[in-house]
Amino acid sequence: MNKRTLLHTFLFVLLCISPVLAELPSDTETKRQLVGDWVADKQPGLVAATTKFKPDGTFSSDATFMAPDGQITIKVEGKWRVERGVLIEELTRSSHPNIVRPGLVTRDTLISLTKDKCRYRNKEDKEHALLRAADAVKPLPEK
Repeated sequence: MNKRTLLHTFLFVLLCISPVLAELPSDTETKRQLVGDWVADKQPGLVAATTKFKPDGTFSSDATFMAPDGQITIKVEGKWRVERGVLIEELTRSSHPNIVRPGLVTRDTLISLTKDKCRYRNKEDKEHALLRAADAVKPLPEK
């Protein structure tokens, strides 16, 4: 392979991956952009879920699920941070510790972040989205 072909190949690869690399800002900027109120996308068994990320690195979240004998709402609180594009949440309180225990740590890989939508992949490798609460009235497109 000559130098010109190698250069063209390198430029082509760079052009292909640069949009992927540009989707997430630095961890500091990501944290700044995540601060606020978010609503989770539709998921099986989930009726509704909201999360508030606070600038001091704490969060609170409410989630209502379908259970065999009706709906159950679980409220949790904890600490959050972003490290190398991963959103890390550590639960410190739970309204139902027998279901969701304090001390639980989640790690979700962030895929993209805009002012009104955050896409991430959970430990089960499933992709989900959070919508800024003000934008939550807009329906999400079907996956």
